[in-house]
Amino acid sequence: MTPAGVRQHVSALEAQGFVTHRKQGGEPNRPTYLYRLSEEGKESFPRRYDLFARALLQSMKEEVGAETAMRLVERVGTRVAAALSAGSNGDRWAGRHEALARVERELAWQGDVAEDGAGGLMVTLYQCPFQSVSKQHPEVCPAFFGGLFRTLLGPRPVTCTPVTDGPGIACCRITVGVDPADA
Repeated sequence: MTPAGVRQHVSALEAQGFVTHRKQGGEPNRPTYLYRLSEEGKESFPRRYDLFARALLQSMKEEVGAETAMRLVERVGTRVAAALSAGSNGDRWAGRHEALARVERELAWQGDVAEDGAGGLMVTLYQCPFQSVSKQHPEVCPAFFGGLFRTLLGPRPVTCTPVTDGPGIACCRITVGVDPADA
């Protein structure tokens, strides 16, 4: 397809309500846009993996209790981080940008990362692998991302907050705080 053909197709999807976009920057004369499936667009695709994940989480909670189930989800985040950081040496915080790029590629999330000015990070996710699951199990995101970020970046406090303000393009914000040893 030509670039003009792609733009025309994406514009048609947006007019039908299947995608949304936001300006991401780019060169002055050539803005870059980030496109994402809208809620209506997501509903048009079968999501059997969400059904499985929700049922699995519910079964885990019933079988071992909610607290143990979330510790297991946190352990999954830790293992994902360990696999992504295999071969990395040195200061984990100094390599944070490379680590976050690996996470973005592997988890297929789309997000922005900003330094918060106090020595931490704010990650705004626009496409999250747990977005649908977290509607029924909101404790999944803090557990998974807590394990993931503490393993990747060191012993820092991690919070995960669903985004309820704005135009609905972002789904959650993850704050990675200052290492308690540095405070």
